[in-house]
Amino acid sequence: MAANVIIVAPNDVASKSAFISGTYDFTDRLQLNVGARYAYYNLYMQSLLTVKSGDFTIIDNLQTLPSEEARRTESSTTGGASLMYRFTDDISGYVSYGRSFRPGVAAVGNTAPLENRLVVTENETSDAIEVGFKGTAFDRRLSFTANAYYQQFENYIGRSAGMIRMASARNGVIDSVLKVNYNADAVVKGVEATLWGKPLPNWDVSVSASYADAQYDGGEMPCNTVDSAGNIFVPIGQQASFCPAEGKMGDQAPFQVSGNTEYRFNRIGTVEPFIRGLFQHYTDFESDI
Repeated sequence: MAANVIIVAPNDVASKSAFISGTYDFTDRLQLNVGARYAYYNLYMQSLLTVKSGDFTIIDNLQTLPSEEARRTESSTTGGASLMYRFTDDISGYVSYGRSFRPGVAAVGNTAPLENRLVVTENETSDAIEVGFKGTAFDRRLSFTANAYYQQFENYIGRSAGMIRMASARNGVIDSVLKVNYNADAVVKGVEATLWGKPLPNWDVSVSASYADAQYDGGEMPCNTVDSAGNIFVPIGQQASFCPAEGKMGDQAPFQVSGNTEYRFNRIGTVEPFIRGLFQHYTDFESDI
């Protein structure tokens, strides 16, 4: 007789925060902006598993997360600073730093008892720096922005791209298939640029280009391992296989270019005819996922 599985996931997230910011003008061209934020989180993430077969209840409202992991509190201090310099009235540059925080997450809806690192992630933090400039020219008929950035994650919270085989009894017998969260270090870096112009009063043109390189930089992630015959297995003594966290973080082209243009004709009564063109280009890439 088929089993009927019922999962109820009561979740509640409450946060309180305080923010302070300030600006200081060293000169009429050099400006410093700083800000800081303190946040307090009260988290509750749980799931209740019930399994029935016909009129019989095999499991009744089993908590799949330990109480101490389901309800917890976290706090963080984040913020950033930016220094901006106006080279001329039309061109300025800046450098900025920011720190972010994301509380760990808990997997709910598990149908097998799993160890903590397969269920609850660590908190994620990151530090980022950015350098850029922006400006206008030709009586503001041309504008441009460009920036480069570098961001380093500690305990980045990721989620498996595919279903991971689990052996909850650590005996090599696969008894569940799940998507799971995990932590890994990572580095993201890239450049972006946008150019906008108005060659004629009725004609707008804009082009944007970006390059991003997002790579894992240490740690382990749950994975599926195969034997010499191509069969998926879980090593004895483990609930899941783990592989080094390396390679691309996402399945996206690193280099992208897009643009659009619009020409507006003279009005005909209350109607304004126009022609608009759009294009996008993505480079080829090999996926590690």
